[in-house]
Amino acid sequence: DLTTIEKRLIKGIAFNNAHYQTVFKELDIVVIVHGGAYKFFVKDISKTKCKEDKKLQAKAKEIHERLASLVKTYSVKFLMCGVGMKARNIAKENILEFVEVIPSAMIGLIDAQNDGYAFVPID
Repeated sequence: DLTTIEKRLIKGIAFNNAHYQTVFKELDIVVIVHGGAYKFFVKDISKTKCKEDKKLQAKAKEIHERLASLVKTYSVKFLMCGVGMKARNIAKENILEFVEVIPSAMIGLIDAQNDGYAFVPID
């Protein structure tokens, strides 16, 4: 939901990055998009099953700008599950430019953990 993405993801990344800067460590973040989060990463919500979500429609532009800011400011990588996109009929052309499509969320998670990333669920 909007509250979770704003507090736990957008503000959470800024907060955690600030903490690591104070202890002179770098924070490298990869976000794997799956489940109910797809709707926050599409360009045109009216082309999705969430087209009736008026709250999201009203805040979509702001959310997109804030997500793009995470990429620019903190070099966050967003990876989206291709299996879930297909199941939700989300076209690659309808996802935000800074989102990379991966085969599946599970593959993305395994690869990230094999590269030393910690799994921190946001829900």
